[in-house]
Amino acid sequence: MAFRVRDRLRRPSVRVRSLTTLVLFACAGLLFTASAFTAQGTDLRRDEVASITDLVRARTYELAVLQERVRTQQQKVDALAKAQNVPGLVQARADLAKLAPRQGFAAMSGPAVRVDLNDAPASMHNNPDVNPDDLVVHQQDVQAVVNAMWRGRARAITVMGQRIIATSAVKCVGNTLLLQGRVYSPPYRIVAVGNTKQITRSILDDSDVQVYRDYAGAVGLGWHVQALKKYTAPAFGALPIPVHAIQGTR
Repeated sequence: MAFRVRDRLRRPSVRVRSLTTLVLFACAGLLFTASAFTAQGTDLRRDEVASITDLVRARTYELAVLQERVRTQQQKVDALAKAQNVPGLVQARADLAKLAPRQGFAAMSGPAVRVDLNDAPASMHNNPDVNPDDLVVHQQDVQAVVNAMWRGRARAITVMGQRIIATSAVKCVGNTLLLQGRVYSPPYRIVAVGNTKQITRSILDDSDVQVYRDYAGAVGLGWHVQALKKYTAPAFGALPIPVHAIQGTR
């Protein structure tokens, strides 16, 4: 008797199944209608990607304008600070100048290691045996190289010519790279200033970098490492840098 009860609960009647089917078809039709009305005959995903790309471009332009304003205001602040005879200000600025190169707020030159990453050639996209996702450079690939460079005691690192610091974040937007408000397309160039042998060894020994190198050999992803006799990493310029403080009144 127990077996019959479980069997009856598991298998609904024909009438119930028919009603359920009608409800499902009605819901599906409603969803298709709403989707067509919203998209107006276009691909929703394509529109979404396009809108994100346009938004990034707009924000990149706004950031460039704001950064120029920041530089102008910073120059005014520097001029006012130099004109004031504040006790200890000269020494504080001298101490800051010594720390600035190491923290990324001043340019740094020296021997360097350059790594170039690139998407696989277009001919590989016609290969049905290859996953298209494996043919492009991803955020984690760039980050793996950067992390390996830091572990190799790099004194300064740039990505696409931009100086990065501890708070810099590398992100992917579609098939492009977003770094500190600017968008870049492959190939991606990463350069580290420091002991070239130590940095190179750290890169080649890194397990995450090795995964990328394996795919580079298998599907043709771009991979190039080169030692440079001299390279100048510019100062970090994504955010305003406070250079002094004045005691307030209560």
